[in-house]
Amino acid sequence: MIPEFSKADVNAAVKEIDRNRVPKRRRSTKFCLQVGARHYPPKYVVSLAVGNATGKPLPPANHTGGAETNGRLEKLKFTIVPCSCGGTDS
Repeated sequence: MIPEFSKADVNAAVKEIDRNRVPKRRRSTKFCLQVGARHYPPKYVVSLAVGNATGKPLPPANHTGGAETNGRLEKLKFTIVPCSCGGTDS
């Protein structure tokens, strides 16, 4: 189960990724979060967003990608697109 987080937490996670890049092991495989012209791995973004909300990032083993993760982002009005870039396209 994914703890609550806000749109502001997601935006902060995106900024963190812009500064530090996506670790190779955290790249996405099927979908990307699209923010402007940039793509981000949804599961990694959610992990960081939860960290912004709670003080502790959500470990990847504690939540699934796909519908669970993408649905939470879409609920906050973010765009999820089918993608194979790994969340590294800008």
